[in-house]
Amino acid sequence: AIANITVSSTPTQITRQRANSDEIRAYGAEFEADVRASAALSFTGQLTLTSSEFRGSVATPAIAGNKVTQVPAWSAAAGVVWTDPRIATLNLQVRA
Repeated sequence: AIANITVSSTPTQITRQRANSDEIRAYGAEFEADVRASAALSFTGQLTLTSSEFRGSVATPAIAGNKVTQVPAWSAAAGVVWTDPRIATLNLQVRA
């Protein structure tokens, strides 16, 4: 994982450097459901939960225990699928 490390700090300027962190821990769960309304129409839904944190690091010891940036705690999606075997399958999905 990439971390922002503060190199120096003054009242008017903060200088940071991006550096690799040695280790992170990430775990989570993913749930998915499909419901058929008819032979041609179905609805889908997904929910993902993630927890991630920086572990020990020689280069960045001050960030141990902090959450990893840019890893969302949750994400979700919902969709509609229409199928006609003679023509095509259309899938519309929205993500958050």
